Amino acid sequence: QLLGASFFMGPPLLIAAFTHFANGPGNITAIMVFIFSFGFQAAWGIIPWFYPAELFQMKERERALSVSTFCGFLFNLLVGMVTKALFTWSQGGMFLIFGLLNITNCIFVTVCMRETKGKALEEIPALFDGPGDSKTAPLKTASDN
Repeated sequence: QLLGASFFMGPPLLIAAFTHFANGPGNITAIMVFIFSFGFQAAWGIIPWFYPAELFQMKERERALSVSTFCGFLFNLLVGMVTKALFTWSQGGMFLIFGLLNITNCIFVTVCMRETKGKALEEIPALFDGPGDSKTAPLKTASDN
C-alpha cells in the first residue's frame, strides 16, 4: 500500500513541476495536486498512525505511540513551513523537490518497511529483531498451518 501510494504521489508532482516550468495550464497542476492528495490519504496519511501500534508489545506500546504521534505532528508542521518557503522560492521547484522525494519513498519502503499483513500482533516484533538476536523466534508461514 505504501509503495503504491508512493508511485501514485510522485509522478503527479513531477508532472505538476514540468507543467509549471513549461507555463502550461494551471488546471493540470491543480488536478495533479488532487491526485497526489488522494494517494497520500490512501496510505501515507493513515498508515503511520497504525504501524507503530503493531510494532511494539503492550508494555511499550503507549510510550511508543506517544512518541510517534508527536513526531507525526512535528514533521507535518515542518513540512508545512518548508512548503511555504519553497512555494515562495519557486512553485515548480517545490513540486519537483517533493515529487522526487516521493519517488525515493519507494526505496525507503522496500528497504526499511516490513509487511505485517496476516501476522499476529505477537509475531510482529520478531520481524524487526536483528538476525543475531537470540529472542528471534521463527515465524509461522501459511504452509505451517
